[in-house]
Amino acid sequence: MEIEYPKRFLKAVRNLPLSEQLLLSQKIEIFKNNPQDPKLKTHQLTGKLKHIHSFSLTHSKRVLFVINDSKYIFIAVGSHDQVYR
Repeated sequence: MEIEYPKRFLKAVRNLPLSEQLLLSQKIEIFKNNPQDPKLKTHQLTGKLKHIHSFSLTHSKRVLFVINDSKYIFIAVGSHDQVYR
């Protein structure tokens, strides 16, 4: 599995509290093993964002990604309101 982390995503990660950065690292490992693991609550968005997928980092934080061929591109991480604008 290939995962791409664009600069914008990495900048958003740096803005997270350290505890959430560590949790994100753990969630990415789970994602690498099984993107559909129930712990992640992975789902495809609907409407105008139907080409985007999401998984839960915390109760209020999400990680957004797109799938391009067999590559996963992480595009955003943050609160529900931040990432769904």
